[in-house]
Amino acid sequence: MTSDIANEVKRDEEAVSVDTQTVISACGCDTDHNGGEYISVIYGNKKIYFCEASCKQEFLTDPKTFLASDHFTLEFELLEDS
Repeated sequence: MTSDIANEVKRDEEAVSVDTQTVISACGCDTDHNGGEYISVIYGNKKIYFCEASCKQEFLTDPKTFLASDHFTLEFELLEDS
C-alpha cells in the first residue's frame, strides 16, 4: 500500500463491534454478522462496512478504484461519519 493510501485509510485491527443492527455493506448487501461483528475501515472520515474480509482487502489495495467500481454501490457522502 502506498504511503498516500495509508494516510487516507485508518484500518480497524479487528472486526468492529456494533449493536446487533443490520448495516449495509459497500456492495449494498445487508450485513448482520451474527451478534454484531462487522468488518470496516475509516476512509475520508466515513466508515465503510464490508460483507467479508476479501472485499476489505480489495478496498485497501486501491480505495479510489474500489469506490469508482461497480462493487461499491452506495453514495459515499451518505455513509456514516467516523
